[in-house]
Amino acid sequence: MTELLPLPARGLPARVVTHVGEDLELADAPLRPELLEGIAENTAHASAAGTRRAYEGDWAAFERWCEVHGRRALPAQPQTVAGYITDRAALVEPGTGDHVYAPTTISRWVTSINVRHERENLAPPGATRTVKDTLAGIRRDNARPTRRMAPLLLNDLKRVLRGIDLHSYPACRANCSGFRGLGTVQEKDQPHSALSGAQPGTLVA
Repeated sequence: MTELLPLPARGLPARVVTHVGEDLELADAPLRPELLEGIAENTAHASAAGTRRAYEGDWAAFERWCEVHGRRALPAQPQTVAGYITDRAALVEPGTGDHVYAPTTISRWVTSINVRHERENLAPPGATRTVKDTLAGIRRDNARPTRRMAPLLLNDLKRVLRGIDLHSYPACRANCSGFRGLGTVQEKDQPHSALSGAQPGTLVA
């Protein structure tokens, strides 16, 4: 049997009381329709449009893989997700042997699968130890070396500035005054006054 239990504060909705045997079970009053609509709208805008498109594409690719391999995509078993990312992580570029997909991309796939499950009020398979450990192994084995770029030294910057046509780009000529402070950036064999004495609109040879 269910009845309404009035609250002492004026204007507040009554709380629902359900009789379970000799006990009373209190339930929250329903939210107003406009609040439910606001929650739905905010949830829909939780991610940027580009992120939502990426998630949708990731999910579609996972569904196709499951269809080919005879696995269920929703709800997906943890072994299904682990098998999917293992299969994709093993792909390499012909000739170079480099992995086709970076670990960061594969991590996003797992996130996309989790988001889809959570949207359907299902447990995210990516939160299981099976998928977490599989993804950790992929990150370790498929890690790409960090590309280290050579620093831009003062002489390099001077060569770049000398190559600018100041007559074609008057705005650049006006902004050259900002380079007067570059004298604080020194090389071992470069005097401190290399650029500090330059006048606006002039380039140091």
